[in-house]
Amino acid sequence: EEKVKCVPFGVNLPEVQQVSDDTTYFIYSGSVTLRKGIQYLLPAWDSLDLTDAELIVTSSIDESAKPIVQDYKNDDSIRFLGWVDDLYEWFGKSSSFVFPTIEEGSAMVVYEAMASGLPIITTFNSGWVGEDGKHGIEVPIRDHESVAEAMQYMYNNPEERKQMGENALDHITSHFTEEDYGERIFSEYQAMISQ
Repeated sequence: EEKVKCVPFGVNLPEVQQVSDDTTYFIYSGSVTLRKGIQYLLPAWDSLDLTDAELIVTSSIDESAKPIVQDYKNDDSIRFLGWVDDLYEWFGKSSSFVFPTIEEGSAMVVYEAMASGLPIITTFNSGWVGEDGKHGIEVPIRDHESVAEAMQYMYNNPEERKQMGENALDHITSHFTEEDYGERIFSEYQAMISQ
């Protein structure tokens, strides 16, 4: 354990303007695979009955997830966009980022969503650098009911949702830029050299 150094990523800060809209948009990004929890997100969404709300799913759909996704293709409240080149623009239109992944190292897309001022719904296994209740809501893996409860909470509490998003942006700006990452990596190498 003492030989392993854990260095969180850093991210470029986007120039994204949050769009004001009457619709609440939940966005998922990252490849649409079983490993990243799409099989928990879609039933969670389906169990909710939210007015003026949409789920936006970006990225390509893996073969393993296609049978699950197919069951939701006719749901008008879900948009399957496929790969998008302008992810930060979609983050700017969104209200919350939801990512119920089963396992990651530390998912860069969560840093990017936080850098866009989005509150996060994710699992501990995402490797996120946020704090439950401050930057978003942490849910257990493989638990669509907890994902649904978190989404319902974000929907019901727009002011708190907005505050969590502001906290997330501040957290990334203060500690997790690319410059911060470079300094941490440099410091770890310097420490190894001096041992």
